[in-house]
Amino acid sequence: MKVLVAVKRVIDYAVPVRVKADKSGVEALLPKMSMNPFCEIALEVLSLPLPAVITADLRLNTPRFVTLPAMMRAKKRPIEAVPADSLGLGPGELEPQLAVLRVEEPPARRAGSRVGSVGELVRRLREEARVL
Repeated sequence: MKVLVAVKRVIDYAVPVRVKADKSGVEALLPKMSMNPFCEIALEVLSLPLPAVITADLRLNTPRFVTLPAMMRAKKRPIEAVPADSLGLGPGELEPQLAVLRVEEPPARRAGSRVGSVGELVRRLREEARVL
């Protein structure tokens, strides 16, 4: 049985990223990429051929809570590459379906504050944050 699980690669969370001046993307020369943390949580056991760019992420995260001997065995297993032509897709189906219109930095976060009591916390959540 073959199972296909989509895994998204994103710029590593520890890498500082700046938005380009023309807001067309991010400034990063070959940034360190890693698996999206949400995909990492969802990925349990996986054995399928994928492009070489994401094989390092899969080898480190399959299976989860791996022991050192099992990780060494997984690194030795070959990863089969499947050409896109063999998937039976029509012309244009592998083309990007999305276009980036604009990239902006997120707004700066406000500094946190301490509260003196539970009553003050509840009041601030009700009046300032309006979440209660």
